[in-house]
Amino acid sequence: MKKLCAWCNRELPSSHESQSSVVSHGICVDCNDNIHFQLGVTVDQYLESQKVPVLLLTAEENVAFANKMARECVGAAPAGLVGKAAGVVFECNFARLPEGCGNTIHCSGCTIRRTVADTFTTGKSHAGVDAVLRKQESYASYRISTQRVGDFVALRIEDSTGGTDAASEGSDREK
Repeated sequence: MKKLCAWCNRELPSSHESQSSVVSHGICVDCNDNIHFQLGVTVDQYLESQKVPVLLLTAEENVAFANKMARECVGAAPAGLVGKAAGVVFECNFARLPEGCGNTIHCSGCTIRRTVADTFTTGKSHAGVDAVLRKQESYASYRISTQRVGDFVALRIEDSTGGTDAASEGSDREK
């Protein structure tokens, strides 16, 4: 497994030496010190202090960091999110298909994916975007906001509702 700094992309020492093509992200000492110097707190402390769930996503739309509120929102352990695609983290039904998150016919209409991609491409922030995901036999609704932060997009989950019965929602909902 290759481990990179999520801020500067420098390779980090890894405790596992393997030939796997899997990439994990962390933060190098220099970047952590720089952010600590600029903000007066560590990156982790800053993101954990946010009163809403926040995910930092890479250009490939993989999670580089999730604060405690985000981990609770999606029901995952801290290490369980890093490096995973957003659709996997949000448990999108289509991310489970063999093609994977971002590669199915349904992914082109994904509001979360389109919003994050637009923020990466244009640098434009989005606020209060409603998104609905298909989760097994239900739908989950989210209100998200995005902001470009260096080489990342910060995705804030401002509101979420658990799954509603898919049969009662009709077939016109976003996938």
